[in-house]
Amino acid sequence: MQGSVVLFRRPVMIPSPSPASTLSELFDVPTSSEKQIAAVREWIGQAAVSGDERNRAIGRLAGRKRAGFDDDLRALVGDALVCGAAICGLANYGSGKTPAAILDVYGKLTSEEKTDAVQTLASRASYATHG
Repeated sequence: MQGSVVLFRRPVMIPSPSPASTLSELFDVPTSSEKQIAAVREWIGQAAVSGDERNRAIGRLAGRKRAGFDDDLRALVGDALVCGAAICGLANYGSGKTPAAILDVYGKLTSEEKTDAVQTLASRASYATHG
């Protein structure tokens, strides 16, 4: 299955799963449209896409602090392939919903993901009063 996303004012076919090079092109464009970003956000949530590509895209979008992406990240903390990237990405946002999302999956996390979780929870003083 293929989709079409317009990058640089020209259509680019994005096969499912999308190649990382196409994502790199998208994220290197400082004026990526909301429609383009929405397509990538949807693509990130697709379990059929490789975890490595999804992790890379999560890191790039989270670093841009796109409005509403923290909701996507909280939904992804339960996805074993991208859980670590989602947890790390949540450190870029200050939503009060984040501690509960992380604590709900904490017992299922790997040692490395638990370290990421603790660091993300420690990134905001307001998270210390969660409870």
